[in-house]
Amino acid sequence: MHLSFRHAVFTIVLLFVVFTVHAKTASEIYEQAARSTVVVENIDNKGGIAGLGSGVVLSDGNVVTNCHVIKDASQLKVRSSKNKFPAALQFSDLDRDICSLSIVGLNAPAVMVGSTKMLKVGAKVFAIGAPKGLELTLSDGIVSSLREVEGGHYIQITAAISPGSSGGGLFDENGTLVGLTTFFITEGQNLNFAVPVEWVTELAIRSINAEQRAEAEYKAQAEQKALAKQKVQAERRAEAEQRAEAEQKAEAEQKAEAERKTQAKLKALAEKKDQAEEKERAKQRAQAEQARAPAEQSAAIGKAVAEYKAKIIAKIRRNIVLLPDISSNVIAEFEVTLLPGGMVLNAKLIKPSGSAAYDSAVERAIKKAEPLPVPPDITLFEIFRDLHLKFSPILQYDRLPSCPGSYETATWTNCIGEYTYSSGTKYVGEFKNDKFNGQGTLTLPDGTKYVGEFKDDRFNGQEQGAKKNQVENAIAAHKTNDFESGVKKDQPTAAQDGAEAQYNLGNKYYYGQGVTQDYVEALKWYALAAAQGHATAQNNLGSMHKNGKGVAQDYAEALKWYRLSALQGVDIAQFNLGVMYDYGQGVTQDYTEALKLYRLSAAQGFVSAQFSLGYMYRHGQGVVQNYAEAVKWFRLAAIQGDAQALSLLGAMYFEGKGIMQDYVRAHMWLNLGAASGDIEAVKLRDIVETLITSQQIAQAQQMANDCQQKNFKGCE
Repeated sequence: MHLSFRHAVFTIVLLFVVFTVHAKTASEIYEQAARSTVVVENIDNKGGIAGLGSGVVLSDGNVVTNCHVIKDASQLKVRSSKNKFPAALQFSDLDRDICSLSIVGLNAPAVMVGSTKMLKVGAKVFAIGAPKGLELTLSDGIVSSLREVEGGHYIQITAAISPGSSGGGLFDENGTLVGLTTFFITEGQNLNFAVPVEWVTELAIRSINAEQRAEAEYKAQAEQKALAKQKVQAERRAEAEQRAEAEQKAEAEQKAEAERKTQAKLKALAEKKDQAEEKERAKQRAQAEQARAPAEQSAAIGKAVAEYKAKIIAKIRRNIVLLPDISSNVIAEFEVTLLPGGMVLNAKLIKPSGSAAYDSAVERAIKKAEPLPVPPDITLFEIFRDLHLKFSPILQYDRLPSCPGSYETATWTNCIGEYTYSSGTKYVGEFKNDKFNGQGTLTLPDGTKYVGEFKDDRFNGQEQGAKKNQVENAIAAHKTNDFESGVKKDQPTAAQDGAEAQYNLGNKYYYGQGVTQDYVEALKWYALAAAQGHATAQNNLGSMHKNGKGVAQDYAEALKWYRLSALQGVDIAQFNLGVMYDYGQGVTQDYTEALKLYRLSAAQGFVSAQFSLGYMYRHGQGVVQNYAEAVKWFRLAAIQGDAQALSLLGAMYFEGKGIMQDYVRAHMWLNLGAASGDIEAVKLRDIVETLITSQQIAQAQQMANDCQQKNFKGCE
């Protein structure tokens, strides 16, 4: 069982020097002070020595040392003149690392207590302690600096100290106590520090004041918890009443809805019956008409097919350069598949002519054939599925090579290439002077295709009923991010209940893309899309209700839409819902529920949720406090550049909580947090700089620069 810190009042007899003394020799100081110096043993729960330190006798049976010397001890013993005495903790000041012990049976003279008011840099000082357990070891040096800190200063000395020296006395040339040797920095030389003797004299008062403050805070917290509990109970009763009322209302609405559906079903059955009867009558009329004129109809279709074939062949022939004096015995046959509108989809050589040049030229000519209007009453996929064409030999033909390199770095002219815009629009076909020139296919992100002849990035033909200017507008919109065209495109679809189009239109009104920003209009389109189950629209609708944009602020509505979106796995909705539980917005504050939702969102990589999860583990909100888990989630958020996560990861390194203490890495992460705009990171970074060398500061700054270059990834 570890020692507890007790705060009982005791009297410290301080022997202040009030008369003029002369500087003493090191031997004289040692003879005087050594008898007042003891060894402090930290005994673990197995009876073994867990650590050693030093102590100074202040009065009969009272010894002062550093708190870290006795940390986590099950028992304490003090060794003096080869005798051991049991010790008990009396007073503690953890902030200043000073603790006092009560020892029964100790008969050692009290040290002479001096003052640091007259102590100056360069003054001679002597340290007496038990470094490495070697008790009553004397070392000397000078005061190299007086480091100002809150409430006083640290005394920086060159006198050698080692592990075991902590809590030992620091004496001036008169042999009076001016401080306690406390810590040293291993990375530097002669970077040893002592706390001032004034802090020792203030120990009892500060300890009692701290206890009184703690008792007052505990009482205030207890009162707050009682009030909070009463509030929660009242809210739960109110929620139960509201829930009962809502259930009654829902039951009535369900009954009304069931009745409405029954009536609608009966009406639909009647309408379906009427439609079936009308369809049967129309079928009978059509059969009668077909019976009256089958011969004329067949002849008309046959004539239209023949004329259409002739036009297609004529169009293809015009793309071939003929040489009259070459034999016409060379013939090739192709299988050609046409799209509605007469556009060639594919041309496959099924019977070679024996001349590869001829076959290649004919295939190219077929693919260049311009589309023709579709004849009435003809299904091209059925009539021209396999169209065989024969041509005379040719001498001239052009075979375009593939375009070299990339479109961004090379000049594409007289070649075949493929280019995809960042928007997703893709063009495959002929290029000339870095523009679409010749045959090609343009595919829009929604799957719409335009196939035909292009000239200077403009579409000259028509495909599947698309007009030429519509295609040109589509190309321009995708090249320039023309949001206004996007609004015009989405409006007809949105009006026909297209959830995705409604969501897109809501975004454009919300952000003012192509239209004047209008939150009310954005709310309308988000609501239509959300009602059809569009997950992201549900989240956006929840945010508008929460923030009062386009509608009066309503936490209940925000909760409803966030919850529906979160159930569909939307990470930002899970986070937003977690925030409302975290801060009790529209719902009873519930850290456990907030933690659950943050975890779902964080698992999908949502950076704000990762930071919030780390914060809750750091402070034990909704979960048992776990510094290692806090470090884990802060690190995941930090590598995505979150400013607060960068700063708190640095704080964890500084405190050594959940991770090994490392001031250099603490400085690196705090520097990155400060660069991201976190003021608190600047303050803590400046404190860290007082604890490390200039070389370590330069190392930390270089690490921060390297980390920033790597976008915060792989920085450790």
